[in-house]
Amino acid sequence: MLILFLSKRDWLSGYINNSCVRNVIKLGLPLCSGGQERRKMTDKAALQKIVEKTPELRRDGPGPCRVLIMSGLPLSGKSHLIGLIRKRVPDSFLLVRSDEVRPVVCRCLGRKRPAYDAIEHVTTFLVASEVIRAGLTLNWPVIVDATNLKEEFRRWAYDPAEAMKAGIIVVFMQVTDDVALARLAERDRDGSAATLAVYNKLRYETEPIERCSKPYVVYNSDGDLRPYAKDLANWITGKSDTVPGLKNLHREVPRKVVEPERERVDFYTGKVVKR
Repeated sequence: MLILFLSKRDWLSGYINNSCVRNVIKLGLPLCSGGQERRKMTDKAALQKIVEKTPELRRDGPGPCRVLIMSGLPLSGKSHLIGLIRKRVPDSFLLVRSDEVRPVVCRCLGRKRPAYDAIEHVTTFLVASEVIRAGLTLNWPVIVDATNLKEEFRRWAYDPAEAMKAGIIVVFMQVTDDVALARLAERDRDGSAATLAVYNKLRYETEPIERCSKPYVVYNSDGDLRPYAKDLANWITGKSDTVPGLKNLHREVPRKVVEPERERVDFYTGKVVKR
């Protein structure tokens, strides 16, 4: 048993080193550059810390190879739905939350609190993407908890899932403004950074659901989420191959008429891209 444990640790160590090299390549910078070497060390340190505190990444999972990607505004009930799924099928999946990865990245960057700048943002999602890949490699179904409001912003979750040929379902959580505001008083219960300002800012960044290129479902969190939790729990554990209301429609639709974004930060390169 000890030999198996050491073998698993050796495998994880090699995985972490290789994943950091992949991150370097994605960033498009030379491996020998001083800045890139520091970035590589930050990625490696953050991933190592997450592996150390995540029991699922130290043993094989029960399968199947599936990824459930949550999408929705803060306060829309994403974490609550995940909690209901966990009650139904405890210890059956790996949960990857951007709100838990970011503080680890911050500490590895030498920061006391999140700055939400480009380097932190890119590193957070690169590391989170590698955590998804590591979980799938160990045969863990994965649930991804982040806002993921745009198709381009879900790439960090799509890429490892596609590479591992995992089944994918995106869950769009919707909520009325009144209900969201009523939930603000409970925002500290799950470690979320949700505030009224964040909610209002992100509300205008949401794009039409029909842009989603993967199978998806749409849930309104104003009501009882337990039936949805049952359906998703059955899918994530392989008891069913679909969920009621699943759609697989991808078409180009007009963007909402709002003030256009003049620039954005690419998750993989960290570069500011002019629109």
